[in-house]
Amino acid sequence: MASLFSELKRRHVIRVAIAYVVTSWVLAQVADLLLESFSAPEWVIKVILVVLIIGFPVAVLLAWAFELTPEGIKVELSVEESSAKLAAQPLSEADTSTEITTPTNPDKASIAVLPFADMSAEQNQEYFSDGLAEELLNLLAKIPQLHVAARTSAFSFKNTQADIHEVAEKLNVAHVLEGSVRKAGDQVRVTVQLISAADGYHLWSETYDRSLENIFEVQDEIAQVVVSVLKLKLLGEAPRVNETDPRAYSLFLQGRHFLALKDETGLNMSVAAFEQSLALDENYAPAWAGLAEALMQQSGMAYAALEEGFERARDALQRALELDSESASAWVALSRLKSNWDWDWPGAADALQKAEKLEPNNTEVLYALAELNAYQGQLELAVNICKRIVTLDPMDENSYHDMGRLLIELDRLDEADDCYRHLLSINPAHRNAHGFLSKICIARGDADRALEQVAQMREEFWRNWAELLIRYGLQRDSGKESGLEDFIDKNAHDSAVQIAQVYALHGDVDDALDWLEVGLKQRDTGLAQTVLSDRIFVGLYGNPRFEAIVDKIGLLDAYRKMPLKKALVKSP
Repeated sequence: MASLFSELKRRHVIRVAIAYVVTSWVLAQVADLLLESFSAPEWVIKVILVVLIIGFPVAVLLAWAFELTPEGIKVELSVEESSAKLAAQPLSEADTSTEITTPTNPDKASIAVLPFADMSAEQNQEYFSDGLAEELLNLLAKIPQLHVAARTSAFSFKNTQADIHEVAEKLNVAHVLEGSVRKAGDQVRVTVQLISAADGYHLWSETYDRSLENIFEVQDEIAQVVVSVLKLKLLGEAPRVNETDPRAYSLFLQGRHFLALKDETGLNMSVAAFEQSLALDENYAPAWAGLAEALMQQSGMAYAALEEGFERARDALQRALELDSESASAWVALSRLKSNWDWDWPGAADALQKAEKLEPNNTEVLYALAELNAYQGQLELAVNICKRIVTLDPMDENSYHDMGRLLIELDRLDEADDCYRHLLSINPAHRNAHGFLSKICIARGDADRALEQVAQMREEFWRNWAELLIRYGLQRDSGKESGLEDFIDKNAHDSAVQIAQVYALHGDVDDALDWLEVGLKQRDTGLAQTVLSDRIFVGLYGNPRFEAIVDKIGLLDAYRKMPLKKALVKSP
């Protein structure tokens, strides 16, 4: 109800209704006096009153459907325009502040689903307990009247001693759902509690002893109880989980668990788990979407062959969307494939608009939108979208990471530094934060501090590449002394863009362009991701060869319209 009332206020329906009643009353009084003066028949005033009464619902409906804007009357959907069209917004009208503000008064219809504790005897079912909680979170998030804290933020409290009040305060929710899972063979015990954050009162608790085959019924029942206890009035049917073979479901949860690790071993295990899930149920759409995402990450990080990985991902996505055309995750993955691999920018935007229409506040959708804007040189807009994400999901590591990266490119180094320091406070072991802190030092010309940050990077490839940026690009060591020749020998087959970046920072324009052209032939996914969003390449702007490369990946028009070239021109 609170959500409906807020929507009525936002669309000015209440204001219009009050104004209409007041205006109608005044008109009726004036008409009564005037008609009496002219000795008009009594039926005239009755007709006027009937017209005014009939006009009331018409006025309310028009207020709901249309909005009066400086450009004229517009359909409400066009006013509340899809943020997938943000790239068209003039930067002069964009909010360029990166200050993050979090609401302090939670909506009563708001909830956080914490990761469920693994109570299994062997303590080896973490993937299942976490996965069950995440699936329940995703199910509740499909209820428009309910605000659900994003997964990243809710799961950040895993294995901590934070109490319910602290969790709710940080996530800005009024209720918390917590639970535990004990799994033994095909039997599952799920215990859940719905807690009021204001006083710690247990609004509802239940224990379900079921076979694995009935786990989907448990999730649906929990969601229905949440709706009932929070007194939500649904505008349509309650969402329901996608059911599958219980063994396929367990393997699907394993695939999701390994996918979140984002390293080579995790991605290999993720692909294998999704494939095993689909071997048991080839019609399980979520597993096809998960497989596609794992394959694209695996190939994009050079852990597998590029072309084979992306083409397999395309087939998986086609199957996922055939089975479930309302899967926002599948549309997001398709958008990434079309931008990173196909260089089909209209197709990428169209897929993302479909995802956003299905789940407008899904942070996964918004994150993909930020990426798409950044690839097209709309860096300020991408920063603003990241800012919106972290207000919805305060613990989202990816958004802080990308916001910091974009702020580096915009030469807003102090703000970028703050982003990465905050990111490390969320996750001290973040895989790439130190790498981008080193880029801030490079931009400031501070090689010594840059090397200190590089020494803390975990992955050998990225550590070696960052050292090259400093020793060859910044300190101007020879290629042999810096290790550039050895790096090229080892990585020329899948790292053309990274090699081009090293040469570009050093000022070797022709060599940088040569390697970008190699990346073009290899269809390196990093090419589209960096060519208009990395300040290192600013020295190539205006070069006919560079513009030919940009044209071949479909970004020449975006390059010509880039509003921030002047801001990027200051090279490190």
